[in-house]
Amino acid sequence: MNLLERARREGNPVLTGNYATFVWRGDDPPRVISDLNGWQYATGTVFEQADEGLWAANVMVPAGAYIEYALVRSSEPSGRVADPLNRRRIWNGLNAYNHSFYTRPASATRLARRRPRSAAGTLTRLRLPAAFLGERRLRDVVLYAPPNAVEAVPLVIVWDGTDYERRARLPVIVDNLINAGRIRPVALAMIANGRGARLVEYLESSATVGWVERVLLPVANEHLKLIDPARHPGAWGVMGASLGGLMALYTGLRFGHIFGHVLAQSASVHLSAFGQRSHVWALAADRSLPSIRIWQDVGTLEGLLDVNRELRKVLAASQHVTAYYEATSGHNYTAWSNSLWRGLEMLFGEKRLL
Repeated sequence: MNLLERARREGNPVLTGNYATFVWRGDDPPRVISDLNGWQYATGTVFEQADEGLWAANVMVPAGAYIEYALVRSSEPSGRVADPLNRRRIWNGLNAYNHSFYTRPASATRLARRRPRSAAGTLTRLRLPAAFLGERRLRDVVLYAPPNAVEAVPLVIVWDGTDYERRARLPVIVDNLINAGRIRPVALAMIANGRGARLVEYLESSATVGWVERVLLPVANEHLKLIDPARHPGAWGVMGASLGGLMALYTGLRFGHIFGHVLAQSASVHLSAFGQRSHVWALAADRSLPSIRIWQDVGTLEGLLDVNRELRKVLAASQHVTAYYEATSGHNYTAWSNSLWRGLEMLFGEKRLL
């Protein structure tokens, strides 16, 4: 079977051992930008002619990886061209679609698939006033009540929550983990970000946490049966990815008497409103703060790897209960979805409360 036939049958790129071979048929081949080269056109993988009208580009790939890529051509108005040999397209959350592939033995988590006849939690969609955050428009919030819950449960605040719902399939994953007895029942408050105001809201903003306290929680308590954090300090949780991961760490470390369970994915802990290191670093090293449980995960193919490794050491030297995981992936919701179950099991797999 020749290269083009394999690409048509198996999909692009063709995987052989430690190498991925991207295949292009036609003239004027594009370049490949991906998690493997920092998404830079200048360092993009270049196609070489393999036969008349057939081009190939070889790149070494790590085992057990999830990788996103795009084909780009400088002459195109948008820069990108679709890969006709790869139907796996996924929105990048910004302005375009990426293609993707897994290398063995990695695969998409089955926990993100709805299981037939399994109990599902209840979703309540709300639009809450956001004037406290400086906005005139209403803010979308999705509340999740766990399936078959009788007793009061902890609440988990989810930054970028509507993205976690749609793109990471968070409610489905939580349903499956609860139904399998792998985590205790929890409720979710999945909060949409402020779009253009997201940077301000998530740069360690006490005002954002204040909005949760003053606007969201009274409504959440009307719809959900929640554990009282005054009687069970630190029982609630908070989670997020990227800038939302920074905000999750800030929320948990700053307000650990309430949010004692933190799940931070690919946290942008290098960012600050003042051009210096984020305040999270000082909080992480402050041993006078309440001890909390913290899960970190980050991709080995993203630029936030080193700074998250460094923060891990600071947290480990403190009194917090911590766990850390590195996925062979980049900075995207598919990677975060695939790792979610690990963090949720670490934080909520035990029946006891902090």
